[in-house]
Amino acid sequence: MNAVLSPFAHPDMVDAFSIESEPGEADMTDLVNDGAVFLVNLPMTKYGREGARFAYLLVKLRFMNMMRERRTRQDWNQDRPVAFVCDEYQAIVDPISDTDFWDKSRSTRTIGIVSMQGVASLVHALGNNRSVAEAILQNFRQRIIFRTEDEATLRHIRDVLGQVDVHVTSTGYSASESETISGAGAFGGKQMSLSASESESENTSIQRQDLFGANDMRSLSADYCLFVGNVGDRAVDEVLTVKPLYV
Repeated sequence: MNAVLSPFAHPDMVDAFSIESEPGEADMTDLVNDGAVFLVNLPMTKYGREGARFAYLLVKLRFMNMMRERRTRQDWNQDRPVAFVCDEYQAIVDPISDTDFWDKSRSTRTIGIVSMQGVASLVHALGNNRSVAEAILQNFRQRIIFRTEDEATLRHIRDVLGQVDVHVTSTGYSASESETISGAGAFGGKQMSLSASESESENTSIQRQDLFGANDMRSLSADYCLFVGNVGDRAVDEVLTVKPLYV
């Protein structure tokens, strides 16, 4: 208990999470009713790693509970999509709320846009529970992957995209030449014969190969990424050209 509550001894935390908070209680229903934007920025250098993490978790849980309640509150706007945007998502993920919310998020018109270091970092954040990590990942059907050496991410790409039949054609060429000298001929000289041959061959076989392998990933520059997702009613996988946008 002390490990959880001690980070909230910081004066800013006390003010933000106490009943008598100076700015007043944040009304998250403004997200669905007025299209408001809530920006949460808690630097770990200021509030400590655990303090910032626990505060992020509380805000995330409050958001998820509010969105679950949406369909039961007819006085709230039921049509406006609400986006949950999070960088370094693995820092605030947990194996209970995230698995229970994202599989039902579409019914609440919630759009999740999250980024993380890789699949390995997500698995580690969930106590090395790979099945929970896969359950969370399957709810994010549009995935953009930049160049990475993370083996867990590479395995994830391989498992999603699978393998394809590749026709491999090999060709061969050979040539030979021989010379034969026999004994004396009818006029006393030696008899010589020369023969030459050449051949070509072509063989085609079918092999199974990864559609997008580790070498393909390593060949991507910073201006390219792999898109694995869905467009309309069709699955799409494509290498995209991207440019940084500074705002």
